[in-house]
Amino acid sequence: MITRRCVLVSLGALVVLPATVRAQTAAGLRRIVWFGLGPPDAPSPYLDALRDELRELGWREGRNLTIGRYNSTRAPDDFEALAREIVAAKPEVVVTQEFTVYAMHRIQATLPVVFGFSGDPVDGKLVQSYAHPGTNYTGMSYLASELVGKRIEFLKEALPHIRRIAILARPQHPGEHRERAASEEAAQKLGITVAYFPIRELAPDRQRSVAEQIDKAFPTMRQERCDAVVVFPDYYMLCRSDSI
Repeated sequence: MITRRCVLVSLGALVVLPATVRAQTAAGLRRIVWFGLGPPDAPSPYLDALRDELRELGWREGRNLTIGRYNSTRAPDDFEALAREIVAAKPEVVVTQEFTVYAMHRIQATLPVVFGFSGDPVDGKLVQSYAHPGTNYTGMSYLASELVGKRIEFLKEALPHIRRIAILARPQHPGEHRERAASEEAAQKLGITVAYFPIRELAPDRQRSVAEQIDKAFPTMRQERCDAVVVFPDYYMLCRSDSI
């Protein structure tokens, strides 16, 4: 359902294009750009899912559709140059993965942009509300507050002895305060105390800054006698998942 929704809103963005743009592209192929994370030639289950659902809806690459692929392994701060290349290519719709949406937002791109990312798009200033985006951005968030409490419940079920947990999170991540509040509420109901470990990326090397702070956090967790750790997922944390 998540994949289908993402595709439907992207096609919806195609439908509502101005008539002049539709006329220019009606005789040829419709043009979508995928703006993702990772090496350009690396497999992407997200992009594969997008293609599969588009095919089910009658959109086939080479026949009535082209999908330009723009990928980067660079830090989010360096995505703007790639975003400008995308705007210059003039696709009809840009489908973004995680933090690449903010590159489009920072350069004030006016193209229809469909996003899928782990934060809160309202807190992130991408849209005005979930029901009425009110901007050229639409899409979906993987942030589900009701699942945050489930993480704590699963921990307690698997490890009944736990009394104190650590929360490892980035305060800058849109919606982080909601995740934290839901986690603390769930922990309190189960008689578990919470120790909060904020990870703040610092310029100029944000990736390195995050890595160093995560490395320092774990010895402190042991000192504070934490029995387990809950990690709030986002791009930076996923990049450090092996280390964590």
